[in-house]
Amino acid sequence: MYNNSDNDDLGSGVGSSGGFSKRWSRRCRELLVDALSSEEWNYVFGLFLADGYSYITRPRKACGSRYSVVFDFQGDEGELADRLITLLRKAGLSPWKNSCRGRRKDMIEVETSSKLFLGFLPDKKALSNHAVARRAFFERNRLYDVRFGVPFLAGLIDGDGSCWVSVKDDCCFGSVSTGWEFAQSRYMFLVEYVRKFVGSLAWAGVARGSVRKGFGGDVVRMRFRESGVRALVGSGIACYSWKVARWLREVALARSERAKYYTVGRAASVLGVSKHIVRRWLESGVMTCVRRRVKGRGRRQAALSYYHVPIAEVEKLRKKPDVKLSLARKKVEVEAMEVEFGQRTG
Repeated sequence: MYNNSDNDDLGSGVGSSGGFSKRWSRRCRELLVDALSSEEWNYVFGLFLADGYSYITRPRKACGSRYSVVFDFQGDEGELADRLITLLRKAGLSPWKNSCRGRRKDMIEVETSSKLFLGFLPDKKALSNHAVARRAFFERNRLYDVRFGVPFLAGLIDGDGSCWVSVKDDCCFGSVSTGWEFAQSRYMFLVEYVRKFVGSLAWAGVARGSVRKGFGGDVVRMRFRESGVRALVGSGIACYSWKVARWLREVALARSERAKYYTVGRAASVLGVSKHIVRRWLESGVMTCVRRRVKGRGRRQAALSYYHVPIAEVEKLRKKPDVKLSLARKKVEVEAMEVEFGQRTG
């Protein structure tokens, strides 16, 4: 059957090994449960409950059945798929990766065929419909303990969670907006677990979920508060979650890039002028621009363009007040001429 001397409290039970034919004998390998630690198995369980499914193919001919387990990922999550393949191979399985087209974007599927592995994974329908089975699964895998619950939550985030980083160009210097979110449309017990577990680490760690309509019905989105994010980062969730580790790298990069330049509003406040004058300096070449990000489409691109002014350029202009005053006077003269010209033509 399988080797399970130290991890007897993991999983939801393993089925019998009978019923395999020679066609699938190469898939009927021993499941090496001891090859992965309890934390790694909890991560796999969370990833399967969030974004995996299983099915059994029963052919017409008497050639045996095929027990398949599939994990779905987005097209840009190839590293996450490779990480899962490494864990499954370590457990004695033979997974493979497929690329397919989803409803909106490219998808990556990691699939493996194993009756032992399918029986070892938790049953989604049983956990969703029966509170006794759900309570037994949480207690057996010690998911409310920080040591074993953090890997399980990392699997949920990698499956149905999102972590983003955005720079607010219209705010003061150094403003980097971040956020975590967990979304689920079918298995609400996962949403309830996320709320309770993060709430046990930090008071009010998760905001109230919002409901949005999706392809499969209503989607409940749980937003992580800043206290919950700090508690999870301090607990070492980045060691298990690929999305959180990528999020930490993006935050560090955004803050390092942000420290090199000012926005138009911050540069104007430092120099003591209006934002219109700073934009005129950028257009006339008095000040240089590091980069320009355009939001919107069509005619609104010009109105939603943001300039990033180097700090060194601002310091140079602070030492040259004559340039600042001359350009300010020139702006007033141009506006006066436009008003006078408009009155004459009217």
